[in-house]
Amino acid sequence: MAASNAIFLLISTFSGFRIYLIVRQHLLQIHAQQQALQSLVNKVRSKKSAINTVIYYICIILCYSPALILSLTEAFLPNRSPWAWTLASTVTYMNSSINPFLYCWRTYELRMAVLKTLRSILFKTKNRRKLTDDSF
Repeated sequence: MAASNAIFLLISTFSGFRIYLIVRQHLLQIHAQQQALQSLVNKVRSKKSAINTVIYYICIILCYSPALILSLTEAFLPNRSPWAWTLASTVTYMNSSINPFLYCWRTYELRMAVLKTLRSILFKTKNRRKLTDDSF
């Protein structure tokens, strides 16, 4: 009887230890897969961030280049047209107006927040109009 209990105890201990090793190996594999997936997600985010940065940079270059070109040509052509600086200033200041649209276009979370805010504003005004129209 003692021998059979000892054998069952050894088999149970051995089986439990093997199960522990297999579970540990699976957890390590799962962790490695999660790390690989997280690395891939980080690469995609980094690529998107780099593309966004290039788009913003191109926009800045396009908006500031007329003023820069006008400043450089003024040294060679002192007689300048008054509307040229007005146009260059307008395009330069347009950069500040374009940036919110760029950020909204390129950032999903910001775009969803803006749409949510606009919907809440529009639906509130419609509800207020109904209340004021019903009261008359």
